[in-house]
Amino acid sequence: VLVLAVALIGPSFVDWNQFRGSIEAQAQRVTGRELRIGGDISFAVLPAPHLKMADVSLANVEGGSARDFARFDRIEAEVALAPLLRGEIGVTSIKITGLAVHLEVLADGRANWKNLFSGKARPGEGFFSPDSVSLERASFEDSSITYDDQRNGRSWRADRINGEVAATSLVGPLRGNFDFDLESLPFSVRFGLGNFGGRKAFPITAELQSRNEAAKLLFSGIATEFSANGRIDGTGSLELGTTKAEDGQKPRPPVRVESGIVASTQGASFRNLTIAMAGTSLKGDARANWRARPTASIRLAAEALTLDPLVDRLKDLPDGKGVPFTQLALLPVPAWIDATAEVKVGGLLAHDVLVRDAALAVAIKDGVLNLQRLDGDIGGGTAFHLDGTLAQDATGPRFAGRAEVSSRNLAVLAHWL
Repeated sequence: VLVLAVALIGPSFVDWNQFRGSIEAQAQRVTGRELRIGGDISFAVLPAPHLKMADVSLANVEGGSARDFARFDRIEAEVALAPLLRGEIGVTSIKITGLAVHLEVLADGRANWKNLFSGKARPGEGFFSPDSVSLERASFEDSSITYDDQRNGRSWRADRINGEVAATSLVGPLRGNFDFDLESLPFSVRFGLGNFGGRKAFPITAELQSRNEAAKLLFSGIATEFSANGRIDGTGSLELGTTKAEDGQKPRPPVRVESGIVASTQGASFRNLTIAMAGTSLKGDARANWRARPTASIRLAAEALTLDPLVDRLKDLPDGKGVPFTQLALLPVPAWIDATAEVKVGGLLAHDVLVRDAALAVAIKDGVLNLQRLDGDIGGGTAFHLDGTLAQDATGPRFAGRAEVSSRNLAVLAHWL
């Protein structure tokens, strides 16, 4: 009884800070990165094995702009006793507060998350081997993730991350759900990953949803490996709007985008791309490349297309105010991407306004929009054509181009107008 009491109560009287160096060394063997524990470490067996650590940081790669790859304000973990006796960690619950992760691509193309578990530790060689740690429930509070690409200056930030993760091991399978703000826009995400340890393929499912608008993004597929050299292959869909009535208003038909997707750190291709609205659809393909300066291209065509759902949404953006099309024309042309788009529609309908043989070809390069052609046939055999460029100058956006209109019946054209 005395031995048992000492075994259960004794750890509460041990100064666990004396093991700080051993814990840091073991973690470095696994990650290949320096781990620093700036706060106190405590461990107790009763009423359940409970570990607490504060001010924990994992070093960034050499040459990174930030000192730390990840930093934790506080970690509180409750572990199962039986796996602990076998040299494994079965985490029944863990609470991580103030996690800050900095993802970065260096100027030479190195990603700071690559080969994170490249150390020498193997299963059975210590408590911190990723394969020997399981999570029944891990919760995150007030966390953040930042991303910076030194090659092109692109960056983004996700704040106020709160959610939970459950994992068979630290290399999967795992599933999770989170709420977060991406550049001040609120979102929710649910995801599932297969075992991504080693260089082998694993399944991915994900659902991203706006908390402000009826917008949902879904993906299901596989990843070839968990590294910067891996790629994902699957199907994705984006749905804007809902058929459900809200606040006594009539439901608006959704706009739905579906595509097969192959993506990597270099770029992505979208096959069998379909944009459907009000029973009509555009079909085509698209490509994007973001290894250096981002580029994109898209080609779409349809026999008939109804724009009513899209036009209605432009009139009712999140602020609840109508947005005239003239205001859309005042939006700045993005200078960080070069892109081309080609769209052809046999019959284009928007609120009883019909345009036949509509064609659009546009290119964006160095912050200038080049409208190569905008063609169509409206009432009375009236054909129109518009081309030109839209660019920013000291006074704002400026369009310079050429317009042509020819009609066989001006009376019908007047009625159409």
